[in-house]
Amino acid sequence: MIDITPIINAVILLVASIVTVVIVPKVRAVLIAKIGEQQTNELCRWIDIFVGAAEQCFADPEKKKSYVVEKLEDMGYTVNDEVNGIIESAVLQLHAALRDY
Repeated sequence: MIDITPIINAVILLVASIVTVVIVPKVRAVLIAKIGEQQTNELCRWIDIFVGAAEQCFADPEKKKSYVVEKLEDMGYTVNDEVNGIIESAVLQLHAALRDY
């Protein structure tokens, strides 16, 4: 039987790259227009921190996502489609970094 794991890894890496290069800058531009550049940078920093913490604390993807959303809402952020896009991008970037490690 043929091992397709390298192909699947390559596809995931390709999707992560596309999201990072194409979608994230557009979402960031929308967020900057809505809340300003400084708050957008701060939000992205917190998302990266919370996504990393969720990866360490939980195995269930639903628990990871709810943890990140809960923490952001506790800080006063509204989690909408744009913020969800940044969260998903942070997850993909983390997985790509861990795979390379």
